[in-house]
Amino acid sequence: MPFQPSSSSDLEPLRRSFQTIVDRLAPDIAGHPRRTGGSLDVGGRELRYIDLHSVYWQSRQIFIDRLYDLDIPSRSPVILDCGAHIGLATLFFANCFPTAQVHAFEADPIIADALAFNVGSFGLSRVTVHRQAVWVNEGTVRFSATGDDSGCLLPDGDTGTLVSTMRLRDFIEGQEVDLLKLDIEGSEFAVLADCEGALGNVRALIAEVHLFGQRDASLANLLTVIERSGFRYALSDLHQPVWLPCPARPPFRQLHTSFGLVTVFAWR
Repeated sequence: MPFQPSSSSDLEPLRRSFQTIVDRLAPDIAGHPRRTGGSLDVGGRELRYIDLHSVYWQSRQIFIDRLYDLDIPSRSPVILDCGAHIGLATLFFANCFPTAQVHAFEADPIIADALAFNVGSFGLSRVTVHRQAVWVNEGTVRFSATGDDSGCLLPDGDTGTLVSTMRLRDFIEGQEVDLLKLDIEGSEFAVLADCEGALGNVRALIAEVHLFGQRDASLANLLTVIERSGFRYALSDLHQPVWLPCPARPPFRQLHTSFGLVTVFAWR
């Protein structure tokens, strides 16, 4: 029998806390200033944030819509949270699977500080914070530190914050990974292509795919890598990012932009 996550009663206090936060913010979230830091009380523990809008939408996805709920067939799972931001998914995974070893990667230095604080505030002793971007090589790269949850790696020649990178392939090659979660703002195409051949060590994958017109943003190629790696998969949580300027609107009235966001769920 697969190892079941913590019972709903164990997670219910955490879910209730975030439900209260979402309910309180929902009526006027649009009026809150963007990219302004602060803190929230979550079940008597301090949660630091950098952008309240990001907290609102991530809280809805993770704790209310239950985007990341899953079963894991291991009693000591290894979970990689790539693009951890301030740690809401990390907090969910660590509470859902108390015996898990969670590795949380965050490239933005200021957001990584909040992530590290929140890991300590919630007593997540089995979480390791990596102040790095997952990428196709080890070294440094320029990063757009936007002060919210849309920070991304920049093309060669662009200016931005210099951040450390870790080659994800090297990290997963030497160990079994029960869950790989990727929310890395467009870098998922290059990173997954580089990981092909090593993804056999990964049992389940959740990737938010950002189809924002990047040169390498091919959903077909990304899904081909996933298929060749032996996964079954499904697509869900499709959004039209209408907040981004779009050079040409599609001819279909149902579509307001040619860009898209979709979550890929892959498993064995």
